[in-house]
Amino acid sequence: MANTAVLTLETLEGQGLRFSVRVGSGQRTVVDSGPGMAAPSPVEMLLVSLGGCEGMDVISILRKQRQRVTGYEITLTGERRQQHPRKFTRIHVVHRLRGHELSQTAAEEAVRLSAEKYCSVRSSIDPSIQLENRVEIVPETPEPAAAPAAPGPRRGLSELILRVADVGRSIAFYRDVVGLALERQDSPTWAWFWSGAPGELPRLGLTSRPLSYGAAHTGGPAHFAIAVPRTAIPAEQARLESLGLDVEGPVTFEAWQADSIYFSDPDSNRLELCGFEHLNPASLRAEHAQS
Repeated sequence: MANTAVLTLETLEGQGLRFSVRVGSGQRTVVDSGPGMAAPSPVEMLLVSLGGCEGMDVISILRKQRQRVTGYEITLTGERRQQHPRKFTRIHVVHRLRGHELSQTAAEEAVRLSAEKYCSVRSSIDPSIQLENRVEIVPETPEPAAAPAAPGPRRGLSELILRVADVGRSIAFYRDVVGLALERQDSPTWAWFWSGAPGELPRLGLTSRPLSYGAAHTGGPAHFAIAVPRTAIPAEQARLESLGLDVEGPVTFEAWQADSIYFSDPDSNRLELCGFEHLNPASLRAEHAQS
């Protein structure tokens, strides 16, 4: 039976007082009080039993309350009579709990319930012994925040778009006066120039229409984009959103084989990350030659 115990004296010679203990549950332990002690004494085991009984009650109650306990230490100190029987006159118990956002009130209530309702060992102790409990909460050190993912590779500006009043007039200016090569004119309200060698980024866009997508929210006349690999767009969007940014997109541009996402800087300037399928100059020039 679990409520029985058998003690067997191990050291029959000399002054040995070491007993092996077998309890009804089948478990074994040792108590000792002689020279060369190798185990707690019976008096020390009383403190162990009291602390273990209260501690098991307290942690069980706190777990049911979803308290995030990460560590629990119980310290018991006792005062005893000088004369025989050298019984305890006072036992002081400190419950030191470590965890995340632990409630002092919840911990103290758990200790009270153990002491007054659940702990069999405490209820079995002589009521003349003064028993005191104290609860200490030790905040768990916060885990360091994970560093945000590093930005992927950047390929410089992919485009700069200017708002103009008359696209035809601006085509003549940037082609004949500035000397830029016209890539194409999509419509009477949209045209694209190469800012340097044909087929190499960045491009210069001219439009007389209100800017759309990411540029639609800007109050100024210009919008720019930064080129990245097309495959990097999902990771870039996840990274920006993890930093608390509101990301628009992705928007797909089939003609360019590109996907874009848009977000704002602290001054509400709208930025675009444009993910191109082909980013190397040779590929861009080849596509330009075929168009």
